[in-house]
Amino acid sequence: MPIYLIGAGTGIAPFRSFWQHFEKMRETKSADKLEVSLIFGCRNSKLDHIYRDEIEALRKNGTIQHFYLALSREHGIPKAYVQSVIPTIAEKLFTDISQRGAHIYVCGDVGMAAGVHDAIRDVCLAKGLTEIEAVKLLDHLRSSDRYHEDIFGNYNMASGY
Repeated sequence: MPIYLIGAGTGIAPFRSFWQHFEKMRETKSADKLEVSLIFGCRNSKLDHIYRDEIEALRKNGTIQHFYLALSREHGIPKAYVQSVIPTIAEKLFTDISQRGAHIYVCGDVGMAAGVHDAIRDVCLAKGLTEIEAVKLLDHLRSSDRYHEDIFGNYNMASGY
């Protein structure tokens, strides 16, 4: 089962319990069917990527299969946010949510969460769904407990909400 963990800044902290649980499951072979993708965003990799070593170890032991890092203030590279990673994995993400029963977990600021939601909707549109079909798919993910958010902030800050 594909699992997407998407968080920026302090939004990564709750995911530590997820990957620790997945690692224990992997040790007992009960995680063989899990495919974990972590999308993490921070400003500067040297200052903010505090779980770098832990994530690298989890990648090496197979607990996390896919890791995407979005840096918004890294010297010498263009700004990137977690929602800007979504189009780069559009094919896989769309297949995972529409055919493979993927679960998506989003944790962090409400504005980032709205951006992730919009980016996933845009992937659905790019894959040929109408606006109504894309909204219905995302609503279905939520109602079937496959789209989860743990977000903070003011909803007035989120575009479109």
